[in-house]
Amino acid sequence: MKVIYENIQDQIKILKADEDYYVRFIVWRMPIHEETVPIEKQAVDAYLQGQHTADELLYYADFGIWKPDKSPIQTNRDFLEKFPEFVLIAPENAQKIFSKAEYKKLVKRAHGSAPVKRTIK
Repeated sequence: MKVIYENIQDQIKILKADEDYYVRFIVWRMPIHEETVPIEKQAVDAYLQGQHTADELLYYADFGIWKPDKSPIQTNRDFLEKFPEFVLIAPENAQKIFSKAEYKKLVKRAHGSAPVKRTIK
Protein backbone atom coordinates (compact mmCIF):
# COMPACT_ATOMS: atom_id res chain seq x y z
CA MET A 1 0.00 0.00 0.00
CA LYS A 2 1.19 3.44 -0.90
CA VAL A 3 0.34 6.58 1.08
CA ILE A 4 -1.24 9.06 -1.35
CA TYR A 5 -2.29 11.66 1.22
CA GLU A 6 -1.51 12.37 4.84
CA ASN A 7 -3.10 14.94 7.13
CA ILE A 8 -1.02 15.23 10.29
CA GLN A 9 -3.49 17.59 12.00
CA ASP A 10 -6.45 15.24 11.50
CA GLN A 11 -4.21 12.19 11.98
CA ILE A 12 -5.39 10.30 8.93
CA LYS A 13 -3.69 8.77 5.93
CA ILE A 14 -5.23 7.73 2.65
CA LEU A 15 -3.62 4.73 1.04
CA LYS A 16 -3.94 3.05 -2.34
CA ALA A 17 -3.25 -0.55 -3.31
CA ASP A 18 -3.91 -1.32 -6.95
CA GLU A 19 -7.42 0.13 -7.48
CA ASP A 20 -8.47 -0.07 -3.83
CA TYR A 21 -8.42 2.82 -1.37
CA TYR A 22 -8.06 2.75 2.40
CA VAL A 23 -8.13 5.26 5.21
CA ARG A 24 -5.80 4.79 8.18
CA PHE A 25 -6.44 6.56 11.46
CA ILE A 26 -5.56 6.39 15.14
CA VAL A 27 -8.03 4.74 17.48
CA TRP A 28 -7.80 6.49 20.84
CA ARG A 29 -9.01 3.56 22.91
CA MET A 30 -6.78 1.35 24.98
CA PRO A 31 -4.64 0.08 23.58
CA ILE A 32 -4.09 3.04 21.28
CA HIS A 33 -3.53 1.72 17.77
CA GLU A 34 -3.89 2.49 14.07
CA GLU A 35 -6.73 1.02 12.11
CA THR A 36 -7.00 0.73 8.33
CA VAL A 37 -10.38 0.37 6.63
CA PRO A 38 -11.37 0.21 2.96
CA ILE A 39 -13.13 3.20 1.48
CA GLU A 40 -14.61 4.03 -1.91
CA LYS A 41 -12.68 6.15 -4.40
CA GLN A 42 -15.55 8.65 -4.72
CA ALA A 43 -15.39 9.30 -0.95
CA VAL A 44 -11.64 9.86 -1.15
CA ASP A 45 -12.09 12.23 -4.10
CA ALA A 46 -14.80 14.21 -2.27
CA TYR A 47 -12.54 14.55 0.78
CA LEU A 48 -9.50 15.57 -1.24
CA GLN A 49 -11.57 18.20 -3.09
CA GLY A 50 -12.52 19.73 0.27
CA GLN A 51 -16.19 18.75 0.12
CA HIS A 52 -15.97 16.87 3.44
CA THR A 53 -13.91 16.98 6.63
CA ALA A 54 -11.73 14.19 7.99
CA ASP A 55 -14.41 13.40 10.60
CA GLU A 56 -16.98 13.05 7.83
CA LEU A 57 -14.62 10.79 5.89
CA LEU A 58 -14.19 8.54 8.92
CA TYR A 59 -17.97 8.49 9.40
CA TYR A 60 -18.28 7.43 5.75
CA ALA A 61 -15.68 4.71 6.31
CA ASP A 62 -17.71 3.39 9.27
CA PHE A 63 -21.22 3.58 7.83
CA GLY A 64 -20.91 3.84 4.04
CA ILE A 65 -22.85 7.13 3.91
CA TRP A 66 -22.00 10.75 4.59
CA LYS A 67 -23.05 12.07 7.97
CA PRO A 68 -26.53 13.59 7.73
CA ASP A 69 -26.75 17.39 7.88
CA LYS A 70 -29.64 17.24 10.31
CA SER A 71 -30.23 15.26 13.45
CA PRO A 72 -33.05 12.69 13.40
CA ILE A 73 -35.05 14.92 15.75
CA GLN A 74 -34.72 17.92 13.44
CA THR A 75 -35.71 15.76 10.48
CA ASN A 76 -38.84 14.64 12.36
CA ARG A 77 -39.66 18.24 13.33
CA ASP A 78 -39.33 19.38 9.72
CA PHE A 79 -41.55 16.52 8.50
CA LEU A 80 -44.29 17.18 11.06
CA GLU A 81 -44.26 20.90 10.36
CA LYS A 82 -44.75 20.14 6.68
CA PHE A 83 -47.36 17.42 7.25
CA PRO A 84 -49.04 18.25 10.58
CA GLU A 85 -51.77 15.64 10.11
CA PHE A 86 -49.24 12.99 11.16
CA VAL A 87 -49.17 14.55 14.63
CA LEU A 88 -52.59 13.01 15.16
CA ILE A 89 -51.30 9.49 14.49
CA ALA A 90 -48.67 9.46 17.25
CA PRO A 91 -49.22 12.51 19.45
CA GLU A 92 -46.97 11.23 22.25
CA ASN A 93 -43.97 11.29 19.89
CA ALA A 94 -44.70 14.80 18.68
CA GLN A 95 -45.09 16.06 22.24
CA LYS A 96 -41.52 14.96 22.96
CA ILE A 97 -39.96 17.07 20.22
CA PHE A 98 -42.06 20.25 20.31
CA SER A 99 -42.73 22.78 23.02
CA LYS A 100 -46.31 22.90 24.35
CA ALA A 101 -47.07 26.01 22.31
CA GLU A 102 -45.60 24.53 19.11
CA TYR A 103 -47.49 21.30 19.67
CA LYS A 104 -50.81 23.13 20.13
CA LYS A 105 -50.28 25.03 16.86
CA LEU A 106 -49.47 21.78 15.03
CA VAL A 107 -52.57 20.05 16.36
CA LYS A 108 -54.69 23.01 15.30
CA ARG A 109 -53.16 22.88 11.81
CA ALA A 110 -53.54 19.10 11.72
CA HIS A 111 -57.27 19.29 12.39
CA GLY A 112 -57.58 21.85 9.61
CA SER A 113 -55.66 19.71 7.12
CA ALA A 114 -56.84 16.24 8.16
CA PRO A 115 -58.91 14.47 5.52
CA VAL A 116 -62.64 14.53 6.09
CA LYS A 117 -64.18 11.13 6.78
CA ARG A 118 -67.26 10.48 4.72
CA THR A 119 -69.69 7.71 5.33
CA ILE A 120 -71.72 6.16 2.58
CA LYS A 121 -75.39 5.75 3.41
